[in-house]
Amino acid sequence: MVRLRGATSGGEAVSGRLVARFVGRAEQMAQFIDAATEDPRSTARIIAVSGAPGSGKSRFVEEALARLIRVGRPVDTVWPELVPGMDGAALLRAFAAKLPLGGAMLSSAITRFSQNPSAQLDDSSARALLNALFHETYDCGVDRRGFIRAKFQRLAIVLDDFDLLSPGIAVWLAQEFLPRLDEVRSHLDYVLVLVGGRPLASEIEPVAWNAQPMRFLSIEIPPLSEAESVELLAAFARRSAEAKTCHEIGEGLPGAMLELLRHRILPTADLGAAIERAQGPQAEALLAVAGLGFATEEGLRLVLGEKGVSAAGRLLDPTVTVPIFGSLQSGGLWLPGGVVGIVQEKLGARYPEITQKAADTAELLDTLAQYFPSVEDRAEAAQLAVFQCLNHEALVAAFGPQDGAELERFARCHGPAFETTPADNLRLHENLRPLLDRYVEALEDPSRDALREKVSRLWSERSTELVAEVRSAQENLKRMEDDHDELLKELAQARGQVEERVIDDQKEWRSSIDENMVRIGASLLANAAGVACFWVALFSDAQRLTFALLGVILIGIGIGTPALSRGHATPRVDPAAAARRHHEERIVQARGVVSLLEARIAGLQQRLAEERRKLDKLRAAADEPYL
Repeated sequence: MVRLRGATSGGEAVSGRLVARFVGRAEQMAQFIDAATEDPRSTARIIAVSGAPGSGKSRFVEEALARLIRVGRPVDTVWPELVPGMDGAALLRAFAAKLPLGGAMLSSAITRFSQNPSAQLDDSSARALLNALFHETYDCGVDRRGFIRAKFQRLAIVLDDFDLLSPGIAVWLAQEFLPRLDEVRSHLDYVLVLVGGRPLASEIEPVAWNAQPMRFLSIEIPPLSEAESVELLAAFARRSAEAKTCHEIGEGLPGAMLELLRHRILPTADLGAAIERAQGPQAEALLAVAGLGFATEEGLRLVLGEKGVSAAGRLLDPTVTVPIFGSLQSGGLWLPGGVVGIVQEKLGARYPEITQKAADTAELLDTLAQYFPSVEDRAEAAQLAVFQCLNHEALVAAFGPQDGAELERFARCHGPAFETTPADNLRLHENLRPLLDRYVEALEDPSRDALREKVSRLWSERSTELVAEVRSAQENLKRMEDDHDELLKELAQARGQVEERVIDDQKEWRSSIDENMVRIGASLLANAAGVACFWVALFSDAQRLTFALLGVILIGIGIGTPALSRGHATPRVDPAAAARRHHEERIVQARGVVSLLEARIAGLQQRLAEERRKLDKLRAAADEPYL
């Protein structure tokens, strides 16, 4: 982290390294300063700085941040070092390395990645990074009354070579980290500077930066004009003619022109003649570097083979008059734009196959870099390209337990490149497989044939096992279906028994009711006849005793009729209630059997569904060969 509090000279960069003084780009500089000096309480800022390699994007940002002090806005700058293929843990470590005080607050978030290799950046990671940044930049002052209060802080987060970040990290920055950072903008004035090779104003995938709620500004750094190039190189005591030659060869890109100062500067005509005299491996290497744009060992090996890499390394020999920049040890070789055009003009017709192969390889590497950013990632993907479908068992059998587990983790962590099959295997995306096949074929790896033979044997063994497993699963499924049918029959019988017992109970209950109704009716009829006899006896003189006796007998019969069903002994339990309880117990028991059968059938149906899924997966696995 660098804290800018005082004035700096025009020739000193923020990081302390000595560079050329800043020239030109006045319009772009004014846009940056105006955006960075707005009131952050009303709107925050995202500034995308884009331009060709060597156009001075990083130098522009350094100068712009240094000039902020001239308008009274000292700023704390966090400039993490980004590398190709970095994951979430590497990004957090890059931030922690630039935060001497707040970096310790990221240790728990980084530890989570080491404990769980499949962990991804999430909201907790965003909060941890925000706490670290806030802790690093927190400052306080004393007001007029002597009370301590927090000062309003200014923070610049610079992500140089933003193109190196994976789409997943870019999405996390936009959807998780920026909203958290925006929550504290009333205390922490921030500007996020994204430095890359392509303008982000029109980018839709993976993040529409221009659609974010924060204010977005895209600044494209153009090449220098000839007058600005002469002014820039005048500080190095170069004559105007040499400066103009550098401008022509370097196409106005400060990086290329400053790099040219380390070489012998030839007029364009002499440079073209020197290139035209190149022969054999040297000419092929020059053409490969020109076609690749930025020629790494990987790219040169794909175009020229192993011998071509050695030939390209010899281009840096002092006896070679063609200016070539960089080194294979530090990343790659590249030619200034003007030299690229001359090389392709002078040598392209002589070696058309190299020209075409270099162009195809550059396109291939650019496409693969979207899925596998680093050389190491592409090397691991090349190992997996031999598989049509892969899983843990196949990888462990082919590469061993440790390497197989690492390759499986690699495949699962690169979700856009690999898709899951119906058998839960992994396979390369259909659009990516031809590219990787071309990549592997160009590498000419002799071990690939042996690996293919080994994987072929593995699939032969596995396919035999799958046939047996499918047969066994089919037999098991058939037995379970037969058991299911038997249980359904038993359930139907049990339900029939329940219905029969309910009907029998209802019949017996109705019979009991009918018998009781007959007794009560007979009793009432006898009582009525007895009362009628008493009335006749009251109004009859001749047969009064006879009717009285008959009335007594009839009333006695009416009173005694309901007691006939009870018998002579007084029972302790009502027989009707006991019968009802017995019938209810039988019904409950039958219903319990039904419930038990239904539970067994439900469990069996669940097992049947699992067995069918297992069988479907086995059949799908049989249709997904390793090769």
